[in-house]
Amino acid sequence: MYNCIYVPYFKGGTDMTKKLVTILSTSLLVASLSSVTSVSANSSDVSPKVAEKSLISPQANSGWKKQNGIEARVYTNRTGSYPNSDTYIGVTAEKKTTGAAYYQLVISEQKNGTSYQRASKDGTWSGTSISHNFNIDDILDRNSQGTFLVRLKIFAYGDWDTWLGDWETETFTVVN
Repeated sequence: MYNCIYVPYFKGGTDMTKKLVTILSTSLLVASLSSVTSVSANSSDVSPKVAEKSLISPQANSGWKKQNGIEARVYTNRTGSYPNSDTYIGVTAEKKTTGAAYYQLVISEQKNGTSYQRASKDGTWSGTSISHNFNIDDILDRNSQGTFLVRLKIFAYGDWDTWLGDWETETFTVVN
């Protein structure tokens, strides 16, 4: 998404006016380029091994953990907090263990030490990774800010009652 900004040309303006327009135009250009750079830097095409060791590693990450024979992790798609210009939270879960399982991705808001579930996605997981985008407007009122975490819950394939483990990210901030 590109933001287009119209900067009028002041014909016959003073040197101060021309300098001010130049400074504002330059700063707006730099700001728009930095958002393009951050989008490309947050690409989900980055391999997990590269992402773990670089500056573009996932912001909220559970880290690889093994529970009940399942080695997995869950993480978000940002290297920082979610500003109000973002429209969704991208969540990716990965597992090294083969075989199918049931899963549930949960976005929870943290308030005064209590966790409130705001959104979830569940299904069957047969590959090595799953991704889902959660719409920020669905989990947080406009003109507000919240602290969230992502929880990955894994269950035995064919049996939602057999819980195999939870993986949770660190908390992260979302502004809407």
